[in-house]
Amino acid sequence: MIRVVLLGTSHLGAIKQGWDAISLRTEGITIEFFGAPRQEFFQFQLDRDLILRAPDRVGKATLKILEGLGQSTEIDLSSADVVVVAGYITEAELVEQFFRHHNVDGFPKSGKKPPMSRAAFEAFLEDTVDRAMPPPLWHGWKNQRLILLGGPRRAYRDFDGEAFEHTKPLPPETAPKAYDKLATLVKAKLEKLGIEHLPQPVSTIAAHGYTHPKFNLRSGGLRQSIAMDPRKTNNSGDRRHMNADYGVEVWRSLLEHLGLPAPEIDMEPN
Repeated sequence: MIRVVLLGTSHLGAIKQGWDAISLRTEGITIEFFGAPRQEFFQFQLDRDLILRAPDRVGKATLKILEGLGQSTEIDLSSADVVVVAGYITEAELVEQFFRHHNVDGFPKSGKKPPMSRAAFEAFLEDTVDRAMPPPLWHGWKNQRLILLGGPRRAYRDFDGEAFEHTKPLPPETAPKAYDKLATLVKAKLEKLGIEHLPQPVSTIAAHGYTHPKFNLRSGGLRQSIAMDPRKTNNSGDRRHMNADYGVEVWRSLLEHLGLPAPEIDMEPN
């Protein structure tokens, strides 16, 4: 029996919902979840014995989330076989923002934006990814596999009817190229630290390079995944969080990565 611990920010919600959908049909694995909203999750501290602890003064909402996940304010990772982290690296949003303000050499141009050389863009990506790497105590574990999940990219219905101009996506000829470049760089950097990288499942990405909108329907974060406030699912302005269908696709990818059989699941059409 393999013990897998899932850690993460609000993006862990979709992963938990996906597990709830397949858990009765999955054998050979035990699962624990431990997470919090992004701001508080990054205040959690890992010690040399691989005990991950919440800060002394943790918010009531986070305490309720941990309680809903069946956890206290700390978790022992030393006895896990695999530790998976969701929502740690979300620097793709910086890349989107960068392209909105620059025309990068080698990428399709759009609008009257300042030009940027490919060398400068490469340096920007290097700096972005370096700053996103986990701190030293997460490096080079000897007895556990540490896996960081990539994504998710934002979800968009189309490119003409998007309600929020500030979240207007990159054109389809730019987004896949930019995201793939970032994912390749993240993977290489993590591998040097002894950390595995599992990219966003290809099955969840639409032709325009972003997450397919069906994986954003009835979406929510950690609170919704433990039914703290189910009324807040499917937040109309939220393009970042995904749903149970997305979580199932992540589990298919993760189980295959771990060499375990994935159950056959017929998801409801959206």
